[in-house]
Amino acid sequence: MLDPSHSHFPLMSAARPIESSLAPGFSRSRGEHPFRDEDPRTEERARLLVADAIAGRASDIHIEPGSSSVRLRFRIDGNMHDVADIPKNSAIRMVRYFKVAGGLDTTESGLAHDGHAGLVLDVGETIAVRISSVPSVSGERLAIRLLDAYRRPLRLPALGLDLRDISRVQQWLDEVSGLVAICGPTGAGKSTTLYALLEEIRNFDRCVITVEDPVEREIDGITQIEVNGPRGMTFATGLRSMLRLDPDFMVVGEIRDEESNRIAIEAAGAGRIVLTTLHANDAVGAITALRNYGARDFEIAAAVELVIAQRLVRVPCVECRVREAPSARELNWANRLSIALPEKCWHARGCRACLHRGYSGRTGIFEVWPLDHRSQQLVQEHADVFALHEHLGERKVSLMLNHGIAKALAGETTFTELLALGKQAPWLHQTPHPLPRKM
Repeated sequence: MLDPSHSHFPLMSAARPIESSLAPGFSRSRGEHPFRDEDPRTEERARLLVADAIAGRASDIHIEPGSSSVRLRFRIDGNMHDVADIPKNSAIRMVRYFKVAGGLDTTESGLAHDGHAGLVLDVGETIAVRISSVPSVSGERLAIRLLDAYRRPLRLPALGLDLRDISRVQQWLDEVSGLVAICGPTGAGKSTTLYALLEEIRNFDRCVITVEDPVEREIDGITQIEVNGPRGMTFATGLRSMLRLDPDFMVVGEIRDEESNRIAIEAAGAGRIVLTTLHANDAVGAITALRNYGARDFEIAAAVELVIAQRLVRVPCVECRVREAPSARELNWANRLSIALPEKCWHARGCRACLHRGYSGRTGIFEVWPLDHRSQQLVQEHADVFALHEHLGERKVSLMLNHGIAKALAGETTFTELLALGKQAPWLHQTPHPLPRKM
């Protein structure tokens, strides 16, 4: 048997071996077909990598070049997990395979590219992926997003909304008017919530048209337009084209600039129903974002009917979660926010069922704000974020932190997850109702 440490076989670095629990098929392919410069099995190995990513519930595959080797990683439940180090020559072939599959230019590695592909797996299943290539000083970095086309459509209760917030969303669905803004940072699950709403309205006796970048899930009964910058199909041009088709529901994948914001706001103010996503920290931040994109206060007040802000938090594995005294970090975090933690909190441990990660899946924490007459009046008077936050408190709109705490108490997430979010979520300075010391 050949020695795999021989110089003709530049295998994975011993410092970062393949995690067989995450990529068993890819691991076996390495054992059967060692990486060699002349090895032609790139396509097989790439398919195995995608299949393993799906089996491991990964949302993304990352190919990250380094100085001497290239690291493969999966993003699972929002966190990055190492899969393997592979030689640069092997990585170059794998990058070229994915770029060709996604229709990207393989002759130009010095520019950023984006594309889509339908990869056929060994089991005959086709998986839709979005491929992004960005040049770095060490080589091309590739991010492969596994789109949700192969997953079952989500309904509103499956997102993690509590009963009161589901009732608020359902009330809007019953009355359907104005603009709905779904807010959060990148990776907060905004598109998933948008598609869940589309599942609710697609059977209405109405015309529904979307403009998306990209179309992540095709839905029967809905006309979906995909943004294509090189061909002149931007969000703004897509929206203008959409208006010619006289839609009842207009879905804007994301408001990114003043022109698309103006068209969406004017359409909602004129009586059309508009659903969109925004990059904003919380529900109140949606008003600030619309103002920053040039919308005037009276236009926002007339157009916006519902704001949904959200984050994603990991769910502890039900097989190995434990209740223990809060850690020093959790207590320090709670003291800063004047929160009284219970004597015992849920903590993630790790077992075979969750591949020793301690968590399995994610759920949303939400802030749902239906704008009433007083809300619209405050917006029209150019109330600042402090006044709007105070208004939400008066209306007893539950903040994301409150929702997260309720889920941590129920074992649906952990206070450690909320602590981690606090580093990037300004809404955590809001003080929720104090919790009892004993449960």
